[in-house]
Amino acid sequence: MYHTVIPENNKGVFTEYDNVDFVMTFEGRALNLNSVRIEGDLTVRQNGSILSSTVNENKDIKLDHLVGAHSFCESIQTSFFNGSNLIENLVEYPRWVKMKNACRKSRGDMNNGSNVCELLAPTNEMTNLMLKGITPPDNRNQADTADLTDPLPPDFSFKPMICLNNAQSNGQNVLPYAKSGAIRLTINLARVAGCIFGVDCDNNTSYEISNLQVSFSSVPETPDMMNNTVVMTTVQSVKPSVESGFANVGVKVPAECNSVSISFQEQNRENTAVNNNLNLTKVPNLTELQFLFNDSTNSLVSYLLRDYEEVISRGIESMFSNGRNMLNVNNLNANDGFVAGLYFDDFIDLRNQKFNVQITSGITGGDTSLLMYLYFHSIISI
Repeated sequence: MYHTVIPENNKGVFTEYDNVDFVMTFEGRALNLNSVRIEGDLTVRQNGSILSSTVNENKDIKLDHLVGAHSFCESIQTSFFNGSNLIENLVEYPRWVKMKNACRKSRGDMNNGSNVCELLAPTNEMTNLMLKGITPPDNRNQADTADLTDPLPPDFSFKPMICLNNAQSNGQNVLPYAKSGAIRLTINLARVAGCIFGVDCDNNTSYEISNLQVSFSSVPETPDMMNNTVVMTTVQSVKPSVESGFANVGVKVPAECNSVSISFQEQNRENTAVNNNLNLTKVPNLTELQFLFNDSTNSLVSYLLRDYEEVISRGIESMFSNGRNMLNVNNLNANDGFVAGLYFDDFIDLRNQKFNVQITSGITGGDTSLLMYLYFHSIISI
């Protein structure tokens, strides 16, 4: 059975900073994990006019081509029993999507239908054309210009990278309602400067999302489903800063994790209108990157990486790459192709220890300071 859910706080049109709540109910049935999608229509305006208007048709306003419609979700919380049991709180969500797609997809993959419907594209420039909308065929009298049809706003349907869409193959791929109760999804919409960028992007740039809904599918609930374990991948994120040539970043994570993926951003470019807030910025003059933590036997483990190629290779591995990625030399030189990380080979309990990352680089503070985004991969069993 296919289900659609409109926002609990539906007000028709949503924009930056809005919180959107969806309550997914499916009594007597079991949710098909990996089937949840978020759908809607998107309108981007400059000075109050749509981008396809004559005054805006040459304006440089676009999305990150590896993030697309995901860009508008600053964070997503997933809760069971209608909000009483928080399962996942995924903050800095668009950057997580950017890193995952950069490590697991190629430029050619962006032309696949499963990516196009998410407003993904091979280049950033192509997203500018997408944001201008769709002009449908008009069968009326083309000589009468008053009859011409205005462009329709681009619609989107994306599969959020949350725990409900990350079921593990070693568990069952259905979640019975008796185990979860009503599922609440809370989406915090991003500020304009956090999701839209370009030369012409400024305080007069805005976006609106309408016809917003969540869709998913379900199957009849059976007694044997209650005896099976549901295993889902989840993510914990931390966001410290790096402000010196030798930095030791120590973080605690309330989970058992088997991998960490890391990206960076210039601190003075965070949420600025012209710049891409989701750039995978390169650490300048990186000479050493070291990971320090205790393994499952409580023995100290140290990984020392000394060049960009090795660091990026480990970053791709931390995302469980399928052999395709977009972290090439051209993107690295353009300051949008650097991901670090480490796969632990086992699940490590980080709840009672600090996970340390030591960075030796050319960072000198001020304009060279970087924000560091760490995403720890974990699992939950239900």
